[in-house]
Formats: sequence, C-alpha cells, structure tokens
Amino acid sequence: ITADGGGSNGSRVKLWKVELQKFANETGLNITANSNSPVDWINLNFDGPYGNIYGGGGGVSFEEIAPGVWEYSRTNVVSKYAPSGVYRYSNISVRNKGMLTSDVWLDDVGIEISNPPSLPDTSIRVTGVTLNLDTLILTAGGVPAAITVTIIPSDATNRAVTWTSSAPAVATVDATGLVIAVSAGTATITVTTEDGGHTATSVITVVVPVTAPAPAPALAPVAPAPAPAAVVEQRVAAGRPTVVKLEGVVEITVTAGAVTGDAPKITAQVLPEAAASPMLVRAVEAGLVAVGGVVQLTLTGGEFAGSVQFTLNFDAAKVAAGRVPSVFVYNERTGRWIYLGGQVGNGTVTVTVDRFSKFAVFASRPLPALADIATHWGRDSIRTRALCLIC
Repeated sequence: ITADGGGSNGSRVKLWKVELQKFANETGLNITANSNSPVDWINLNFDGPYGNIYGGGGGVSFEEIAPGVWEYSRTNVVSKYAPSGVYRYSNISVRNKGMLTSDVWLDDVGIEISNPPSLPDTSIRVTGVTLNLDTLILTAGGVPAAITVTIIPSDATNRAVTWTSSAPAVATVDATGLVIAVSAGTATITVTTEDGGHTATSVITVVVPVTAPAPAPALAPVAPAPAPAAVVEQRVAAGRPTVVKLEGVVEITVTAGAVTGDAPKITAQVLPEAAASPMLVRAVEAGLVAVGGVVQLTLTGGEFAGSVQFTLNFDAAKVAAGRVPSVFVYNERTGRWIYLGGQVGNGTVTVTVDRFSKFAVFASRPLPALADIATHWGRDSIRTRALCLIC
C-alpha cells in the first residue's frame, strides 16, 4: 500500500488517507500451509513507513480447506491518521501441532512445512477391567443393586465403558452399572471398555418372592391385627436399670448409671423404606444381604456414661448357608456399613455400644480365623479389615 498526499497537513484535505482507509478495509492476507498435522500458530509482522506496526506470534484458528491443507485469513486496518508510505506484511511463518515451524516467507504467502512429525500418542491405554461382584442374587421388583467397575490402570486416559445385559427380560443395567431385577432367571451383566474392548462380567440370579396363599374367608368379620409399632420412646429411669423395647424389632438394656442427664430419653425407630433404601444399596455393593430392617437409636436429654446393650431381631430364613448374621452400624460420613458382630441367638443378635446411630443385621461372610494373630492386641480390627467392609 503506497500513499502520497503531500503530508498530513497538506492542502488536499487528506483525501489520500480516505482512499488508504478504504483500501485497507478491503485488503486481507490469506496464508495457506501444507502439513500432516493441524496448524495453529502464526508469526507475522505488519510494517509501515516508520517500522513495525504489528509483530509477534501466537495461537490462531486455521481452517482445514482440504486434507492436510490449512488456511488462515487476516486483515489489518490502517488508521486514517497513519502517515503516508508503504504498508506491507513481512516475516511470516507458521507452526503445526507437531511443534515444527516453517521457513520465513519472503515472496509468496503459500507456506509448506516439510516432513512434519506426527503428534506423539501420550495417552495411557486401558489394560484391563474388573467388577466388584462376580455373582449377585436379587429379588424381582426389589431394591436395585449397583455394580462398581475398576479400570486398570486407574489413571487410564479413556475410562469410558458400556454396560449390557444378556437377558434384559430378567435383569437390566443402566449406563452407571445399576442393575434392576425384572423377573426370575439368570442374566450376565457385561462391562466393556471403549479403549481396547476389555470386558468383565457379573452373573445375576433373580428370584421371585413366594406369596403365601390367601386365608380362607372368616365366618364373621374379624378386626385386623394392629400393625407393629415403628417407633418407641421411653425415659431412662435414674439410678436403676431401664429396658426399652420395640416389639419384634429391638430391645435395649440400660444398666443403672450407664446414661446420665436431667431427663434422658431413648427413641428406637424402624426407618421407612424411602429413607433406608439408599443405605441398603450400599450394603448390596459390599456383598451384604439384609435380614432385618434399618433401626435408628437416639438418646436425647442425656449422655452416655457407660456401655449399653441392645438386641436386634432378624429373619433367620434369609441367612444363606455359609453366611453369618452380624450387626453393622452405618457410617454417615463415608456412606459405608461397619461391622460390629455380636452374639447370635435364636433369631437375634446382641451387641454392646457406647453411642447410638443407625444399625441393621446383615448376612455376611464369616470373619477369617487368622490363627497367627490369636493373641495380637489388634486381632479384632485386623479380622474386620480382612472382611473388606471397614471404610
């Protein structure tokens, strides 16, 4: 661009600068680069009569106009107050994502990057996948169960997976691994990694609850038996033992002096299904089978000065062979069930605690014997952690 108007204060009313502005507004630069990887960086100078107006490099958006050919367009607008003289682009070069830079352009805006390297693959590939449950028994229409997937290695770049069921009419699975039992039968749940196509499976057995036959109609109307209470509250007697009992659910024995306070009161409540369901799902994830409801015990108006014993009832018919009924306490912070154990009786388990929370009886694997630590001071903690249920 060449301008000659006799100076910025000449007698031609700066008409040359008006024309210069028009020309600058309509003029641009198309830079074309050939490369086998995308071009995303440019260095260029835009010079005027008194030196560099714009110079430097940086990331820009090249458009791929053909396979392996990228184009970039640029227009520099010259101010109407710019001095007369020659304005031009100079020192143009580009760089691709392979960090290879072209030669500096001098005569032609077409630029070619010679033999650019392919971008290195820095991704961490998946080498395997596992599931936390090999087998699972669910009740049709019952509480869903979540299967947890582990990608190997844990820092793999592409951790995407897909879930499928071999028999959706028996059990379905969603994109998060949540299994819903539909009808009696067996289904294999398979998880497949997007990277490498690695698979792992879990066999789901769905059973249908047995419905008792309807009783014969009575000769005369009979009032229905009252439903068992779901909650009980009772004050703790000062200076003497107190027994708090929720019939068929739990019995709490407080020895004299174990609870102190002005007016201590103990509440025992069976949590409704809506409140208990999320906690029971976590139990299923840990391989536990619920054999009783979730019971919440609370103490108000006082505090523990000693230990308190309570006995939870459970359904012995739900305890499968090779399983042991045990009391667990729910950890609100981690969302996990923690093993407490207890003394098993006829449909009951008794434990001693020094605080109240949410408790339930689950059928779990027997704790390992670990005879070599029989006299170790941390024997109980080690055996419990070996069960893989401590948060």
